[in-house]
Amino acid sequence: MRRILLSICAMTIAAVAPARAQTQQQIDWCEGDEVPSDLSIGGCTAVIQSGKFTGKKLAVAFYNRGIAYYYKKEYDRAIEDYSQAIRLDPKYAAAFVNRGIAYERKGQYDRAIENYSQVIRLDPKNAFAFNNRCWARAILGRELREALADCDASLRLRPNDAATLDSRGFVHIKLGQFDPAIADYSAAIAIDAKAAPALYGRGYARQKKGDASGAADIAAAKAIQPDIAEEYAKNGVK
Repeated sequence: MRRILLSICAMTIAAVAPARAQTQQQIDWCEGDEVPSDLSIGGCTAVIQSGKFTGKKLAVAFYNRGIAYYYKKEYDRAIEDYSQAIRLDPKYAAAFVNRGIAYERKGQYDRAIENYSQVIRLDPKNAFAFNNRCWARAILGRELREALADCDASLRLRPNDAATLDSRGFVHIKLGQFDPAIADYSAAIAIDAKAAPALYGRGYARQKKGDASGAADIAAAKAIQPDIAEEYAKNGVK
C-alpha cells in the first residue's frame, strides 16, 4: 500500500564539482540514476573522502549515497547519510523527504512526520510531503483530521493524483467515513485500474456498508497483489 511519492533519484555532482576533484568514473557512479547500489556507494564514498568537496557539493554526495543505501535496505546508513546532507545544507528539502521515507521503512512514523513537517516549512508547495505526512498520520491512526487536511492540501497542489486519492481514501476508512472513502478509491481506480490498494480499500469500504459488490473489488485486488489483505491488516485495517 505504501508509495514513495518523492522520486528517489540521484542529484548531479559533476555539474558542480571541480573537474580534477575525482575521477569522472567515480563521479558518474555517484550521480547515476541506474548505477548498481554498490558502485554508487563506492563512487560517492570516494567523492566524500576526496576532501575537495564542501557545502552543497558534499551534501549531494552524501544524499546520493543515502539513496544507494536505501535501495540496499540499509535504512540506518541511509538515514545517517541524509542527516549528514542536512547538516551541510539545512534547507535540503529532498534529504528531509527521503529521510522521512527511510524512517517509515523502520516503522518510525513519528520521526517520519517530523521530517515531512520540516519539508513543508521549507517548501509549502511540496505536494509529496503533504501526502506522505497524510499517510504517516493515517498509519498511526491519530491526528486523522490533520491527515485529511494534508491530503486535501496535496490534492490542491497535484489534482487527480492517484496515490494521494488512495491515501485520502485510507484516512476516510480510519475515520469510518465509508462513502467518501469509496469516492476517493473510485477516483484513484479511474486513473489506475490495477491499483491493488485502491481496489482493496474500495472493497473493504463497500463491505462495511453491506454492499456485496465489495467482494469483487477485494478479489481483484488480491489477484494483483496476493498479500494486500495482510498489508492492510498491518496498517490497522482488518
